[in-house]
Amino acid sequence: MFNKFINYIIFQIGWIILVYWHNNTAAVIGLVLALLNYALCYRAKHQALLAGFCIAMLGAASDYLLLHLNFISFPGQDYVLLPSWLFALWLLFVSTFASSLAWIKKSKILSQALMGGLGGAFSYIAGANLGAMQISFSTSVQFAIHFVLWFFMFPALYYLYTKLTGKLK
Repeated sequence: MFNKFINYIIFQIGWIILVYWHNNTAAVIGLVLALLNYALCYRAKHQALLAGFCIAMLGAASDYLLLHLNFISFPGQDYVLLPSWLFALWLLFVSTFASSLAWIKKSKILSQALMGGLGGAFSYIAGANLGAMQISFSTSVQFAIHFVLWFFMFPALYYLYTKLTGKLK
């Protein structure tokens, strides 16, 4: 139980650092925090880290699509790829799947989808409000876009993670 709490705290600290500073230094700190989460909270660290990297790549691909569809942009930057801090955030987020978010596994798929939709949408809106990214539509339209995306994406990514790792700690 203590490891889940530590996992949660490390994620929250990392999220704030990555989104507030949204630069390469923050990305390094975020990666260190993600690795710390994997080291502290997982028995099969290599397997969890490899699965986390795969899921983070899929998540980053969804943000890449949003970027190139002009749903999001990054202030003062013209990225061909995503900024490094965003990939670090994805890796940090996935580090919570088998620890502080392990309770999700017991939830019904609709509950997972609703939690993903709300959590994902609020996270992107908060990131925009903190200046980490710019949104192309009104807040309510952008919220709806991210809600629908995360409604489907979160349960799918979580399921894939459980299959890649074989089991959750």
